[in-house]
Amino acid sequence: MTVEILLCRTCPRDGQGEVGLFSEALQRALRRMASLEIRPVHVQCLGSCRQPYTVSLDAPDKWRIRFSGLGGRDVERLIEVAQHYAATPDGLLTDRQLPPELAARITARSPKFTTTRAA
Repeated sequence: MTVEILLCRTCPRDGQGEVGLFSEALQRALRRMASLEIRPVHVQCLGSCRQPYTVSLDAPDKWRIRFSGLGGRDVERLIEVAQHYAATPDGLLTDRQLPPELAARITARSPKFTTTRAA
């Protein structure tokens, strides 16, 4: 299963030019680990305005986990957490799977909504 690390591309509109550097560092780290099924995806907004370096972990049938206020030192930790996320059946991470530095930066947990048809 492929895990996507969604990267907010609208954060730079508030003068956060270093967001691009974070994205580049993440992509370089993922290229070094080519066997992993983790890929970065740039999206327009993750709903965490004014908090640069916002990313979400996402995969089919899993909760989406959003982290805000990340920096370059968090790239390797984020990849480690993405690996734990990939191994979970539902995307809900335990305290043991989250470094304290990232646990404190979770700003949203969102379930996937499924639609069911009335009989």
